[in-house]
Amino acid sequence: MKEKRTLVEYGEISRGSRRGLPRYLVRICPDGLRHGRRLKTKFRLGVHQLQKCQARMVPRNVRTAAHSRCGCCSAGVDETIKHAVFDCKAHDEIRAEFLERVTEAYPPFGGTAADARLSLLLSDDTPKEIDNILYRFLIQLFASRERGLASGPAGGRP
Repeated sequence: MKEKRTLVEYGEISRGSRRGLPRYLVRICPDGLRHGRRLKTKFRLGVHQLQKCQARMVPRNVRTAAHSRCGCCSAGVDETIKHAVFDCKAHDEIRAEFLERVTEAYPPFGGTAADARLSLLLSDDTPKEIDNILYRFLIQLFASRERGLASGPAGGRP
C-alpha cells in the first residue's frame, strides 16, 4: 500500500470503521455549491487537477520534477492540495476571506496547524458550519488557478 500514494492519502483522511457515505455527502448541498463538494471529493480520492496529481499521467521515463510544480506562483514547489489551499501566493486574497469566514463560523479552526486544518477540511465529517464556506472557496480557488494558468508562466518565468 505504501507504493499506492492515492490509497495512502485517502487512508489519512478517511475513517476505516465508517460504513456508507461520509456525512458531508449525506448533507444537503445547494445546487450552486455542488461543484465545490465534487472538488472536495476529488481531493479526497486523489484525482484532482493539481499538478502533483496530473504529473502521474506523464510517463516515468519523461516525467521531471517540473511536471509537479505549481504554475500559479513562483515558489518552485509541488502543487499539492496543501500548497493550493494554504500556501500559494496566487490565491492569498480569496484564502484570507475563506480563513476569516471559517474561523468565525468554527472558532477551533483558527488555532490549529495547517496539516490539522487540511485534515479537518477533507475529513468524512467536516463540521456542517463550514461545509458551504469550504465549497465556495474551492470553486473560487480553482477559478483563480485557471486564471493564473491562462495568464502565462508563474512569476514571469520563461
